[in-house]
Amino acid sequence: AMTQAFFWSPNGNQIAYLKFDESAVPQYGMDMYGGLYPERVTFKYPKAGENNSIVSVCLYDLNSKENIGLAMAEKPEASHYIPRIKWEPNGNNLLVFTMPRLQNELAIHRYQTTLLSNIAVKEIYHEKSTTYIDINDNLFFLNNNKGFVLTSEKDGYQHLYHYMSDGQLSEQLTKGDWEVVEVYGIDEKNNIYFSKSEKTIGKGIYRYNLKSQKMQPWMGKAFDNGTYDASFSKGMKYCILSHSNANTPTEIQMVDDKGNAIRTLVSNTNLKNKLAEYCQSQKTFFDFQVADGHRLNAWIMKPSNFDQNKKYPVFVTIYGGPGRNTVMDMYESRNYLWHQMLTQKGYIVVSVDPRGTQFRGRDFKHATYMNLGKLETEDFIATANYLKTLPFVDGQHINIQGWSFGG
Repeated sequence: AMTQAFFWSPNGNQIAYLKFDESAVPQYGMDMYGGLYPERVTFKYPKAGENNSIVSVCLYDLNSKENIGLAMAEKPEASHYIPRIKWEPNGNNLLVFTMPRLQNELAIHRYQTTLLSNIAVKEIYHEKSTTYIDINDNLFFLNNNKGFVLTSEKDGYQHLYHYMSDGQLSEQLTKGDWEVVEVYGIDEKNNIYFSKSEKTIGKGIYRYNLKSQKMQPWMGKAFDNGTYDASFSKGMKYCILSHSNANTPTEIQMVDDKGNAIRTLVSNTNLKNKLAEYCQSQKTFFDFQVADGHRLNAWIMKPSNFDQNKKYPVFVTIYGGPGRNTVMDMYESRNYLWHQMLTQKGYIVVSVDPRGTQFRGRDFKHATYMNLGKLETEDFIATANYLKTLPFVDGQHINIQGWSFGG
């Protein structure tokens, strides 16, 4: 998400910001109940079909004290959204991302801001899709003016692409039926550090070297299980590395650039021992096929005294929103103890990721484009019907519960 609308240049000489013209946006009134008497508050609020704010990009130069509006490089309808603004590391070039309202086209424009009287603009990236294009922060610039690296789903899975500085595609760096999840950064030797989806339910940390054109596990050994996340220092010399799996709380280590552990920061040993006293049910993963042929990932927790000859009620917990998974091989501290309690009360607990969730490729994730709610509901119905076929499930007592999108 973009949580601020101003962006300082790396050298601190200029600040780019978004300007919102709300003059044509209708006002909305609402009573605020904060004291003895409600207070009437009015604010600009565009309902469906009404006028939105007109958004533009401006630049303020601290040396000249000039305030300049930047001209958009295409028709207004093509720049309805400005989802990102970024400065290149040199501090002279400002990048403005634009999209139409259907979010199926993305353009990146480079503004050369050193000469304020004649700010040059060039489109350095353009992508079209029949569905939406995901916006992320996976954009990094290489040393010695060798271009930039970004991610795209245009081959069916999110992968790394190398572009030259003028916007010409150099090559697609990674390929396969898996996804680059997050790009952490690039070191001085042009090693690109990133996380990769594993078996569609986990994440591993890898690096790709532009010179050798090889990808390898960052810690020098093959991925085993669970989910890894990383936070790198400047220059990628050190890293705070976290790891957990579905039944093991998070461990956090400080690691060097070769993947060697320097020291353990958080072991969670006391929590692991305490969980061993109270939590007897193991979360296990499975998948199943629904009527139209696609398969869904799921996990299940059974009562600790499970008897396959008995029938148990089922509690299905869901979310199902676009690009959001509940079926991940990682420790889920928010509801793990609650679900353990349900198994102690004699319930089976299940979660499933319907169409629209991530790490299964673009087609699976984008299936719900312009049609939110329909396919997800069908997949949750299919889940209940599948559970009814299991001999240990009480098909008359299947409950489903979700929050936010899952509600």
